[in-house]
Amino acid sequence: MTLVVLRTHHGVCMQSFVRKGYNKIFIENFSNIMKFFNSNPLYKCIKLTNSCDHLCEYCPNKLYNNKCKYEKFVQYLDNSYQAIFNFDRKRQYSFQEINYIVKNNLNINIFETICSNCKWFYICKKSLKKIM
Repeated sequence: MTLVVLRTHHGVCMQSFVRKGYNKIFIENFSNIMKFFNSNPLYKCIKLTNSCDHLCEYCPNKLYNNKCKYEKFVQYLDNSYQAIFNFDRKRQYSFQEINYIVKNNLNINIFETICSNCKWFYICKKSLKKIM
């Protein structure tokens, strides 16, 4: 992998990933990306976006036009977290940098405010409480 494109809010999702997801192929893809990041934490290969990304590749909610079935909601997530994290979309980040920015700018109140309507909220909340 030379470049991994990630939605802004997936920076938060990666903090709480516990091998649960929409289906087996989605979980396997997410796991493989996380293995790559964990093996290469300093490699500046992450480009942030507000559209479908490499984690969305096998998501059953990804539509033929490269949009999400819940596009309005995921745009809300991306925009909300972009306002907090202030990622520079013109540069590439390492996994370590993404983690540092997320962990130093996220707290449980922000997470609950932004993500409370997400399908995975309770799974993520349980995992995030352990690291915050």
